[in-house]
Amino acid sequence: MQKEESSTVSKNIRSGRECPYMDTIDRTVLDFDYEKLCCVTLERHNVYACLVCGKYFQGRGPKTPAFAHAIEYDHHLFIHLETEKVYCLPENYQVVDPTLEDIKAVLNPRLDKAQVEELDKRIVKFRTLEGKIRYQGVLGMSNLQATDYINVILQALVRIKPLRDFFLLYQMDKQDTIEHPLIASFGEFMRKFWNPRPFRSQISPHELVQEIVKRSKKRFPILQQGNPVEFLAWFLHSLQDDLMRAGQKPLMKNTFEGQMEIETFQANEKSSQQLIKKDHKLSQFLFLSLELPPMPLFKDSLERNMIPQVSLASLLSRFVQQELHHDVQTGHSYRYRLRRLPYCLILVMKRFVKSNFVWEKNISIVHFPIRDLDMTEYLSMSCPGIESNGVVYDLTAVVIHDGKPKGGTYRCYIRHKASDSWFEIQDLQVKEAIPQLVSLSEAYILFYEKK
Repeated sequence: MQKEESSTVSKNIRSGRECPYMDTIDRTVLDFDYEKLCCVTLERHNVYACLVCGKYFQGRGPKTPAFAHAIEYDHHLFIHLETEKVYCLPENYQVVDPTLEDIKAVLNPRLDKAQVEELDKRIVKFRTLEGKIRYQGVLGMSNLQATDYINVILQALVRIKPLRDFFLLYQMDKQDTIEHPLIASFGEFMRKFWNPRPFRSQISPHELVQEIVKRSKKRFPILQQGNPVEFLAWFLHSLQDDLMRAGQKPLMKNTFEGQMEIETFQANEKSSQQLIKKDHKLSQFLFLSLELPPMPLFKDSLERNMIPQVSLASLLSRFVQQELHHDVQTGHSYRYRLRRLPYCLILVMKRFVKSNFVWEKNISIVHFPIRDLDMTEYLSMSCPGIESNGVVYDLTAVVIHDGKPKGGTYRCYIRHKASDSWFEIQDLQVKEAIPQLVSLSEAYILFYEKK
C-alpha cells in the first residue's frame, strides 16, 4: 500500500526534464508587483500566475479559470502565488526544477540576517532581463498616475537602516497579514525592493499605494498630486500604530522621533523691552521645519530675478541656545532648544507659502553638507550625556520639487551606501549623479542618518 502511494506521489511530481513545456516560460511578462487577483473571478484565494503570459487565474481543477486557460491558449505552466509550487495543466502534476528558483525569488524574495547586515558594506550587482547591470537597492519606481510624491518618500524610507532591517526580517503569518495589511504591504515592498536577483530595474508600488489610499480614506489619491511632507507624517504614524497593535517595539519613535523644548515670552506691560516667560513645554517631532529667507521683490540690474542662497547652518540657527525669535502675527517671542535628536533627522524647507489666497514657491538655494553634519551646538546644554560623535549625520536622501507650487513633479537624490555613490531618480528614470551637484539642488526634504 505504501509503495502504491509513493508511486502515485512520484507520478504527480516531475523534474524539468520530464516536462515538455519548460521552454514556453517567458520571464519578460512575469510581474508580481500587482494585486494577486484572478483576472476572471477577481478572487484572491488560490490564485496562480501563468508562466507563459503572466496573467493570474484561480484554481487548477477541471472547472477553474486556470484549467480553462491552459486548454484554450495552450499555456501549461502555472505557479501558485502563496505556496510557490509550479504545476503543469491540464495534466495537473507538479514541476520541480532548479531553473525555477529565480522566478520564486522574484515572487517572494527573502533575505537572511547575514545578507541584511551586508547591505551597506558589500556591493551587489544584478543583470536585468534586458541585459542592464544595476546595483542592488537602486531601482526606478512606477508612477501610477500622480504618485511621484509617494515614490520619493518611499525611495528615502527604504534606505533608513533600522526601518529597512526590521521589515526585511519581519515575518508575518496569514492572520497577521489580514489584520495589519499596511505592515504586510510595506514589508513585501521592502523585500522586493532589496531583492538581489530582480528581473527588472524598476518596481511598482501598486499594492502598497492601493493600501495607502484605502487606509487614508483617499486622503492621498493616485490621480491627484499630493504633499510628500503630509504623506510622510501620516505614513510613519500609521505604521507605528499598526506595529504597536501587533505587539512590536516603537520602531518609528526610536528611529524618527526627537524632542524639542519651546519657551514662549511676551512683552512686559510696563516695559516693552522686558520679556516675561509665558509658557514652557516639551514637544515631540518627526521632522524639523526650517524657514527660508524671503524672495527679493525686485530684479537686479540685468532684469533677472535674484535667487537667494543660504547655508543650512543659518537655517538651524533658530535652535542656538539663547537666541529668541519674534513672531509678528502673535507678538510673542520663542526660544527653541533641541533636547533629543533621532537616528534619522528629517529637515523640511518651508518652500510653499500662501499669500493673498495664492500659493507661492520660495526657490532659495540651500547649501547643505553631504557628510558630517554636526548637530552638537544645536542641542540644549541641559541634555545629559551628549557626545559629539552621537549627533553627527550623513545625508541619505534629498527630495526635490520642480514646477509650480500646486502641482509640478517630484524627484530625489539617493545615496547607495555600499558603493558610496549618488543617483538621481525620477519615477522610472535612474541616473548617476555628481555629489557636488546634490548639495546645490533646490532641496525640499533632507534625510540624514547618524554616523
